[in-house]
Amino acid sequence: MRTKLAPLALGVLVICVAAACGGSGGGSSTTTAAATSTATTPAQQKAAIERVWTAFFSSKTSPQQRAMYLQNGAKFEQAIREQSKSPLAQQVSSTVKSVTLQGPADAKVVYSIDLAGKPALKNQTGTAVKVNGLWQVGDDSFCKLLGLGGKVPAGCKNVG
Repeated sequence: MRTKLAPLALGVLVICVAAACGGSGGGSSTTTAAATSTATTPAQQKAAIERVWTAFFSSKTSPQQRAMYLQNGAKFEQAIREQSKSPLAQQVSSTVKSVTLQGPADAKVVYSIDLAGKPALKNQTGTAVKVNGLWQVGDDSFCKLLGLGGKVPAGCKNVG
């Protein structure tokens, strides 16, 4: 069964990641990102990371906002914008399974990529980083997902 799902999952992944898993509709505001700077306890830090991660992969978040939720997002904004027009991307979201703080500015995130509310790629591992007091999706996670599809933007060439 796993081999039957692999091509579908990879197809969803390519479309999802290239579009940063969302449509072009507005919705999410800077409130989510701003709230991350006030998180001080480990539980608040984890909740802030989950909010940013979920917003980054949400079809309700604009491409401009998604770029703000991504480490070095300005490098990827054009790719996010161009690919956000995919109809399939509007059905994609993510579910955060766990967040493990690994220092004051780094965290491990275990998540799934969902299609129409159902897991398409389960138990993916990514990173979150704190930049200027705000938690963001690690660009290495974004590039890793893009790499699974075989095509990565130029901004991924120097990512770790």
